[in-house]
Amino acid sequence: MFKTKVIEETIYRLSDLLDELQMVVRSTFDRSYWVIAEIVSVSEAKNGHLYLEIAEKENDFLQAKIRANIWSKTKSRILSEFEHVTNQSLKKGMKVLVNVTIDFHTVFGLSLNILDIDPNFSLGEIERQKQATLLKLEQEGLIDFNKQHVLPLAFQSIAIVSSETAAGYQDFLKQLSDNTYDYKFKTMLFQSTMQGKTAAESIIQALDKIENGDSPFDVVVLIRGGGSTLDLNCFDEYSLAVRLAQSQFPIFTGIGHERDTSIADKVAHTQFKTPTAVADYIVAHNRDFEIMLGTLSESINQYTFDLIDDQKQNISNLSKNLIYISQQKLHKNAKLLEQQNFNYQKAANNRLVRAGFRLDKISHILKHDLKIRFQQMDQNLENRFIKIIYNSKNLLQIHKHKTDQYKKSLSRQSLQRVQSSSLQIEQMNQLIHLADPKQILKKGFSITRVNGQLLRSIRNVSKEEILSTELYDGILESKIIKTNNHE
Repeated sequence: MFKTKVIEETIYRLSDLLDELQMVVRSTFDRSYWVIAEIVSVSEAKNGHLYLEIAEKENDFLQAKIRANIWSKTKSRILSEFEHVTNQSLKKGMKVLVNVTIDFHTVFGLSLNILDIDPNFSLGEIERQKQATLLKLEQEGLIDFNKQHVLPLAFQSIAIVSSETAAGYQDFLKQLSDNTYDYKFKTMLFQSTMQGKTAAESIIQALDKIENGDSPFDVVVLIRGGGSTLDLNCFDEYSLAVRLAQSQFPIFTGIGHERDTSIADKVAHTQFKTPTAVADYIVAHNRDFEIMLGTLSESINQYTFDLIDDQKQNISNLSKNLIYISQQKLHKNAKLLEQQNFNYQKAANNRLVRAGFRLDKISHILKHDLKIRFQQMDQNLENRFIKIIYNSKNLLQIHKHKTDQYKKSLSRQSLQRVQSSSLQIEQMNQLIHLADPKQILKKGFSITRVNGQLLRSIRNVSKEEILSTELYDGILESKIIKTNNHE
């Protein structure tokens, strides 16, 4: 026979016990209560009811947990008011202040029926979490990290993170392509979910594809627009903010919500309210670059013209100086030749005078000798007189002949000396003519200058310097590409 330990106590069926428990709960907790809790999970049934799990945590340790329900008949009112105020939908991890009644079901157990949700509490909690995230990012030095990227002088290649069906994406492309300056851009869409629970992770994956690809981009544009303002909280998530801040490209945001600034906007290089505002900025940036190029081109042209004018003036001055120096040199040489010619003529005249003196002296001596001889002859026998006269005449003729020859020789030597001097003068004139820079240039020679100075060695120049080469009929300018030493 089966024996039981219970002898005198009442034995209940489970359903009876739970019925009594239900009565106790309903009678004891017969009003509503405001409760602060964190949403652990949210799911919607086919019948329209919303089933939640809410909990209380302290330092990430679970203190309490219970099921909660929002029945379909009140769900529309509760969620509509909550989403209107907070621009958020109920989601996992959100802290809420809910007005609940306690219920116990014999099959489903203890649960809470949510009658209302205070959106202002959640709004404050969302802002608190947002400020905490911003503080953490600031402590990690990530708020201004992406702003350190230096923007290119002009945008050409643009990576777009958005949804292909988003109206903001289409608006961005239209504004970009219809610019009044006819600028052309290369754009590439990296498809991403832009709202909801998976949006942050989807955007991170798109950024990974951009940076792991082979295409170099000037900027990454994160745009959204045209949809609901709900579920924008993905742009406040810490993981997405870190990834945007650390991107190897500058990030532009045009998320398209006027009322609030997201954390993604804070860490981006530059934030804009709308996708079209992003496009307008890119076009204006390129326009500024074009204007800068025009101004720079005008400055270069003016500098070039001024430099050419200065060089022309320098060349003109050098030419005048060269002509003046050449004329001075020619004048000096002509003076020198004239003086030399005068000296030669004077020397020849002096020689002739000295030769005349010698002839006179010789004649005087001869006359004296003849006189003595005649006196001697007078003393000699007369028979020798005729012979002496005869011999004297012969001797006079011989001396006269020699004197004539000597005069002729002196005249010939003087003439030769004059001719030789004239020839030397002619040769010097030819040398002066040949030394004329124009004649030298005409023979194929040239004068090379660097920065207005004569170039005498390749050691005095360097690569990329401009050479000015003067030829017979003009001046060439050239750039040094290479030098070779003759060593």
